[in-house]
Amino acid sequence: MNIFWTIVIGILIALITRAFVPRMEAKAAIMLSLIGIAGAFIGAAIARTLGICEHGQAACFVCSAVGALAFTYIYRLIAPISAPSKIS
Repeated sequence: MNIFWTIVIGILIALITRAFVPRMEAKAAIMLSLIGIAGAFIGAAIARTLGICEHGQAACFVCSAVGALAFTYIYRLIAPISAPSKIS
């Protein structure tokens, strides 16, 4: 799996996660996208290191998605996303 698809997976997982948070600030959404991309890269790297998949296989796609989901979930636990502040 090439770098482009890993980035796409990370962003898609972040967008799916953002869909479940109705009032997310823009800064938090950008951070969540970056966390999703990092998780996708790390998930794919771990899968290749453990010999679960080779570069370009469908199993690597699944491991990237699992890594992105894990990272976004951990981020949501550590840094709860608050509603946007109102400006008077």
